[in-house]
Amino acid sequence: MSSLSKLAKQHIGQATCLQIVHPETSSCLKSLLADLVPVALSNFKLFFPILLVRIGMNLKCICDKKIIYDILKHYLNLVISGFVLGFGSITFGCILWKCFGPRNFLTSIFLPCVMISSIYVNLAPEYVLNLASISAFEMVIEILTLMKCDPITKLIIQSKFLQTLLFMACSCYIIKNVLKHKVNMYWFIKPASGLQKEALNEISFEQKEICHRNLCSHNGSCKTYFFDGLKFYGIAGLCLDIVKEIGSSNKVKGLPLHLIKKFKTFDFQTTKFLLFYVGIFRFINCWLNNFHGIENLHRNTTIAAFLSGISYTFFPKFLPLSYGMACCVRIAWTHYKKKSTKSRFQTYIKGINWNKLTVALAIPLAIHLYMYEQKIVGSIGTKFISHTTNQRSLRVRENIKRYLSQFQ
Repeated sequence: MSSLSKLAKQHIGQATCLQIVHPETSSCLKSLLADLVPVALSNFKLFFPILLVRIGMNLKCICDKKIIYDILKHYLNLVISGFVLGFGSITFGCILWKCFGPRNFLTSIFLPCVMISSIYVNLAPEYVLNLASISAFEMVIEILTLMKCDPITKLIIQSKFLQTLLFMACSCYIIKNVLKHKVNMYWFIKPASGLQKEALNEISFEQKEICHRNLCSHNGSCKTYFFDGLKFYGIAGLCLDIVKEIGSSNKVKGLPLHLIKKFKTFDFQTTKFLLFYVGIFRFINCWLNNFHGIENLHRNTTIAAFLSGISYTFFPKFLPLSYGMACCVRIAWTHYKKKSTKSRFQTYIKGINWNKLTVALAIPLAIHLYMYEQKIVGSIGTKFISHTTNQRSLRVRENIKRYLSQFQ
């Protein structure tokens, strides 16, 4: 445990919200009103890449008013959810300090966040809660890996080869389940589900014998399918890289010029990852379907999904693996819930809404550790916490450090 945590356990209960949350003003109300608009704008910025992805996925029918309405509704619900969590954690911090006075180590940060998260999970739409639970689970995975509490975790963190193998396994498991329509899961790529039965029935037995090796799981030629995938995912990756660069820049004035200057040193991490991932997957999948028969579609797709996971080597961060692991756990839990059981305990476990429980506990845990043990909170947790509070969390952490420094 860090020295900051030890000091906080002993002395944080003596602090007030004036010293920790808003030393710049003596009024809680003035501080909250000053944060209202900036926190809202910060959440609009945080979820903007998701808006772009949704638009890209529905580009062909973007003129449909219903689709535009659904995309904007989804985006606004995400923004409102982030705002409630970010602004609410600040608000509840002040309320608890005013109502109950000095508090201890756990109730200084963790309790207000648990309270607002518990309210949030009962109000958020189901699809927003699903996305929030996956993100929260990713945060937990990152925290556990950065803690390096056992030799296996240490080995995985230090070995890109082992991380790549894990991602290949996750890719295989997720795409296999997506293909069989067992789960509805957001993943980096979506496999073609095969030719329609009606189309296959129209082909005579002799024609099937002659051309079955040229049948594939998609419409059109394999060449068109391959290059369409590269074009779509390349543009998507490029947009996400540019948005990420805009998000990391504090400049607003002169932003286009700033981006042009940065273009020479652009790493295009997301673009490279998506291009290699979809390129390897579609090439191997089409090759297997053509040379080993489309009747082995599931096997061919599973092999292609596993081998395409090698693209993880082109992404320097832990993000795709943590997301893949979170998705795998979610899929496994979905399968477990479908199994019949006679045990009362298992029935009780299945009845728990794990989406709500994960969000209600994991996000407050990540915020609490961000304040006192920042080194074990990964990039996902840091970005989420910083942007949902418009960097207020960073300022609170600096205020805590400044306050506790007098006791060293």
